Amino acid sequence: MGDQIKCPKCGTLNNADASFCVHCGNKLENVTNDSHRPGDGHRRSHKVLWTIVAIACALLIVGGGAFAWKMHQQQANDKTPNKVVPTVKTVSYEKLSSTDRKKVHFTFKAKRATDSKAETAFNNGGGILYNINVQIKNNTDKNISFDESQFKLHGLDESQNANSKLSDGVTIKTNTSKTIETMFKHVGDQQVVPGYAYFEYLGKYKLAYIDSKLTASGSKSDNVDNQKLIDTFNGSSSDDASSSSESTTTSTNDETTDSTSSDFTIIDTQSSGQTVTSADDAVNVAKNFYDSDDIMEWKLDSSLQSSCNGELNGQQGYYVWGVGEVKDNDVQVFVTNSGVAEEITP
Repeated sequence: MGDQIKCPKCGTLNNADASFCVHCGNKLENVTNDSHRPGDGHRRSHKVLWTIVAIACALLIVGGGAFAWKMHQQQANDKTPNKVVPTVKTVSYEKLSSTDRKKVHFTFKAKRATDSKAETAFNNGGGILYNINVQIKNNTDKNISFDESQFKLHGLDESQNANSKLSDGVTIKTNTSKTIETMFKHVGDQQVVPGYAYFEYLGKYKLAYIDSKLTASGSKSDNVDNQKLIDTFNGSSSDDASSSSESTTTSTNDETTDSTSSDFTIIDTQSSGQTVTSADDAVNVAKNFYDSDDIMEWKLDSSLQSSCNGELNGQQGYYVWGVGEVKDNDVQVFVTNSGVAEEITP
């Protein structure tokens, strides 16, 4: 069908070359084809189609460019060498430099053994037995390996020594810590007297002295430079027991042997800066001096105070007893009248 025009009067479609409307006779010569010819719809459709084609082409061009850029980047990345992740070296403890060894920290902590063997030993008068764990903290940039069998508790003589019960190897990764459970098992209470023993590795590396914190927060490796502990250990000998017994006073009437102030070793000292005028003052000083959650009660040790006449090494003061949460975790502190607290051990 050819182009048609619509009569502006009655709306009837007429041939494009008609001069008058076939329906109403209205003259059509002034009627244009711009807005009334059905063919206009076809032309608009063509325009829309071309617009869509143009947009599609534009999208193809943009998408193709993006794809090409991505491929270019991928090819560039493929040509870039892979980054090499540095390998952390593993070194045995004895091969570390002295500087690195100082960056390795040890904490030995004792806990009362509660198995049947330990309880039987205690009930039969054999004293308390302890199991000892060790935490190793590695602050170096290397992994460090240890032979667990080479840890040793070194006492005043061979009878006081204890060897590790473990035999495996263990590696502590860089900047991490690890706790090794029950490295020493069933260690007697006479083997863990503060100042009288230390832990060592390979028979030549001193790791930590046993101090009063062994059963609380743990004996730490930073105490190996504690001069008082060093002097206590070096000044002790296997015949301490006999010399100590000679210092006790036994009455000629076969009375019970009394303790004297010379029976004690001072393992730590701290000044409180306050004057002590009563037992209550002394208890407060001792409590602040030995701050531990493992002590259940602090009180004046009346028996020791009486037997020693309130004196230690020529100084007057008070004997204070810290009652431990578990048996034999007790602490003894002598507080002078000038407020100096001295942790003591028989």
